Amino acid sequence: MQAILPTRNSTELTAPEILMLSYATKFHTGNNEFQQFWKYRYQVSPQEILDNLYSFGYIQTSDIETSLKNLRLPLLKDMAQHFSLSKSGKKSDIIERIVTSLSESDINSVFPVRYYELTQKGVDMINKHPNVLFIHRHQIFELNLEIGLQQIDIYTYIEQILKKRMQYFSSHNNWGLYRNCIYQMSKLYDLQEDYMNSLLCLINVAYNDISGLRNGVDPKNLIGMDKYTDFTNINQWIPTGIISSIADKLKLLKMSLSDFEKICHEQIFNNINLPFHFLTKTDTCQIITNEVSVYLELSTYDRHLANRPTL
Repeated sequence: MQAILPTRNSTELTAPEILMLSYATKFHTGNNEFQQFWKYRYQVSPQEILDNLYSFGYIQTSDIETSLKNLRLPLLKDMAQHFSLSKSGKKSDIIERIVTSLSESDINSVFPVRYYELTQKGVDMINKHPNVLFIHRHQIFELNLEIGLQQIDIYTYIEQILKKRMQYFSSHNNWGLYRNCIYQMSKLYDLQEDYMNSLLCLINVAYNDISGLRNGVDPKNLIGMDKYTDFTNINQWIPTGIISSIADKLKLLKMSLSDFEKICHEQIFNNINLPFHFLTKTDTCQIITNEVSVYLELSTYDRHLANRPTL
């Protein structure tokens, strides 16, 4: 294999290179098909990264048996049939039959590539930088992958970032983006299994959804607009996904609807302060509670019908 010789210290990997260590065992020494995110999200050449990781000693080629384990069962059966071997049994049985019955040259004649595996050096590097994979897997937080190289408490860091974004968006009247940050905060709490704080954030999101505030709208300009606004279906201003998420939290917390109503009331009256809202806090609390109640009472089939777009 023609490896690209590194010109820097092999202990200083970039975030995409560390991320590749999490995917390396899916690739081999032949022609690989890579996921599109390498090109469009990170603007890197995944094959060059693989070659560098091999040169640096973070990955190595696996033996024949390990490489065969990466093949799908139909391909293994075809290989067994090609050499007049029985193709019956489990995947492990067929692999053992191929390895014990055929020479390495025979196997190489139909399967010349070898899959990569991590060296201990590669394993240690992944364990040292878990935040890289976390950021990659949770794009909702919109963080630069390079932040994953920092030795930080990623949950605390994201919470601080979201609070700064919320402050910025509210000061610039970008209320939709402000609302989205609160939703992102609820997802952050979900990852920590802090379902109560996640629920409080979702109440906040629902409150924002029916406030009338939107991106680029100065709250002062909404005063008096209630006279020209149709509130007939204001409950539909709250996306079904938010209501279903609230319902999920109630189940996880084993919370009754009456207890939820109390918490919703406390959250809205004590902890949420927007510069404008079309409705009173009492009415808003009632709408959110009613929507959650209706959702919980509907069967799965009824929810599907309710969510179908009107033709």
